[in-house]
Amino acid sequence: MSTGEEDRDFVRALARGLAVIESFDEAQAAMTLSDMARRTGLSRGAVARILHTLEKLGYVRSDGRQFSLLPRTLKLGYAYLSSQPLWRLAHPMLEAVAHDTGNACSLSVLDGEEIVYVTWVSAGRLVYDYVGVGGRLPAFCASMGRVLLAALTDAALDSFFSRAKLTPRTPRTITDPARLRATIAAVRRNGYGTQDEEIELGQRAVAVPVRDSSGATIAAINVTGAAHRQTMKALIESALPVLRREAKHLGEALSLVPARDVSVGRTARVR
Repeated sequence: MSTGEEDRDFVRALARGLAVIESFDEAQAAMTLSDMARRTGLSRGAVARILHTLEKLGYVRSDGRQFSLLPRTLKLGYAYLSSQPLWRLAHPMLEAVAHDTGNACSLSVLDGEEIVYVTWVSAGRLVYDYVGVGGRLPAFCASMGRVLLAALTDAALDSFFSRAKLTPRTPRTITDPARLRATIAAVRRNGYGTQDEEIELGQRAVAVPVRDSSGATIAAINVTGAAHRQTMKALIESALPVLRREAKHLGEALSLVPARDVSVGRTARVR
């Protein structure tokens, strides 16, 4: 966590409070004060004061030993979603993709080294260990992540690889930087990205970019299917035309919205 020591306008108390909230995740839904101190790098005293404040405000609760988040924290994420037209405009397009392909469809944006799921439509089938709205995945091994990375400038992509932790999620996950760069170069050439059982065994996906009227990639949409139902080739052939059609429709819809309202997730245009 940046301390902002050289920035006089940086509110350290706010940054620490957000760090405590962000320390919770699926693996650590409930934690002791000591757990959070270790995860955030803050002192026990600072964490205790932050938790006391969050508890008074209704963001966390305690059983006397462990702390967990309360539903009020959803307001923080929903404030972001409700202020952006992207997910509202995208939903009908995602429904069309799910209907026409028979697979779940998702939309995400790039945030640092991860993608963040903005909205999702089910096709009525179980999609393995699905990452829900607000969930995150490493960009390097996700189909949508590769599409979003392909839209970065070469300098921005170099910066990404200097920071990203290329940790495998399955035995099939590509972690070699040279292979990943070649994969991203292929996404640039072909206009779509894939992952074949790299996120989870038995799951594969194909994704395309959503571009605004200037050609800048602002998001990505994908379909996720079961490996036992479709080969990668069959999934690409069936889903790619539908994805491209609806991504075009979404880009056209976004072009009618004032630029300040669609800046979320904007990715630098490839030069």
